[in-house]
Amino acid sequence: MKKIKNNKGFTLIELMVAMVVLAFGILGFMFLQTRSIEGRVFSREMNRCITLAQERMDRLMAADYDDPMLAAGTHPTVAEDTDGVNDGQLTMRFQNFIYHIVWTITDNVPQNDCKKITITYSSFLKNVDHPHDPKDVANFPNPLESVKRK
Repeated sequence: MKKIKNNKGFTLIELMVAMVVLAFGILGFMFLQTRSIEGRVFSREMNRCITLAQERMDRLMAADYDDPMLAAGTHPTVAEDTDGVNDGQLTMRFQNFIYHIVWTITDNVPQNDCKKITITYSSFLKNVDHPHDPKDVANFPNPLESVKRK
């Protein structure tokens, strides 16, 4: 008589290897999900900061040519800073983020009777211990620029 082996099913080693492969797949997917959420939050905050900077640019372009906000130099100065934080920056808070907006006016650029307006902007989480640590600050590389004519 011949013995018939029943080889249906998996061994314990095969099941453990399959579970390890599945666990690595799930961990990779979870990592991608968290990176996707971080990217979405950064994009939303960058969009919000650019919108605030664009609103400031619109106000400056609508102001009279001789308005004090359009005097040559960097604005707001500490004397003009009305947000309660005397740091010479326009500071706005929204949810967990703080936005800083600074604008620089240069007279007679690119020609006489013109003012070049350059707005730089950044944002950071207000819950961090050291908000000016470079890893917590999102400095956006492209400032807004415009020219106001007399």
